[in-house]
Amino acid sequence: MDNNQRKNVSGHPRVGLALGGGGARGLAQIGVLKVFVNENIPIDLIAGASMGSILGGIYAFLGDMGDLEDVCMEYFPQIPELEGMGNFRKMPRTQKATFSRVFHFLKELYILRIGTTRTSLVDNKLIKGMLDEVLGNHTFDDLKIPFAAVATDLRNGEEVIIREGELAMALLASSAIPGIFEPVELDGRLLVDGNVTSQVPVEAAKRMGADLVFAVNVEASLKGGNLRNGIEILFHVDDLRAAELNQIKLAQADVVITPKIGHINWANFSKIEECIHCGEKATESMLPEIRKKIAELTPKFWKRIFRPFSRKERRERGSVADN
Repeated sequence: MDNNQRKNVSGHPRVGLALGGGGARGLAQIGVLKVFVNENIPIDLIAGASMGSILGGIYAFLGDMGDLEDVCMEYFPQIPELEGMGNFRKMPRTQKATFSRVFHFLKELYILRIGTTRTSLVDNKLIKGMLDEVLGNHTFDDLKIPFAAVATDLRNGEEVIIREGELAMALLASSAIPGIFEPVELDGRLLVDGNVTSQVPVEAAKRMGADLVFAVNVEASLKGGNLRNGIEILFHVDDLRAAELNQIKLAQADVVITPKIGHINWANFSKIEECIHCGEKATESMLPEIRKKIAELTPKFWKRIFRPFSRKERRERGSVADN
């Protein structure tokens, strides 16, 4: 009996987690996983996009919450931060403001220049090296929990649910932020971040066979102020579109867990402990609703298996037996 079949007869509805993106904010999902494990809430399958794919994939492979947290605490704080360069934090406020404006202007010029000559700002060596060290050349066949990585086909815009092949490459494709990291060629497709089509992959979890989907939304709240130039307006319009699509997707989830982490910059990976704490708090506040959903569906789940035969079904079964 394989893992999926074993979950079907375990006495509870099949619970799926849909883990989304958000860069460093996505690290709050470590806290979500911790609470589920500590509270003995079953995790029968995981669908992840972007950062949710990395965390969900590593956890599905390791099968141990402590090991996942150790890996994340070792690797993510090593990701460099622009704010930490030089003595920026130690500058007087007026000097910092001047530096910030100059830096912002130069950054925009750099992005415009690179964006016209290359397909990405950063190559994939950093994240690929981390994934290779943790996962080696293991495949989806080596997972302890059913898992799917969600990516987007850059050529046709289709959502791609990856459930086979080399695990590290699937996670790399699912987290390849367009324009920031290089697209990944995989099985004849050119793949980028799953956030493009599913910021929280609720549909993927349902297609994997989840009876209940608990989704984690780490999207920052939209702020329309201080749109100082065309680039900021362009990014803001893209955020508006993404937020609308995200709400449509989240409406399909049974419970949505929303950590309060809008104050954390998507690139500030040094805030990992704060992110985890925010994820724990948000999940703990939703525990009554999570348990209620599981309890509501559990009787129905068993009735589908053990319900008595109707009179018509008994007659039909009798006819078959007579033959």
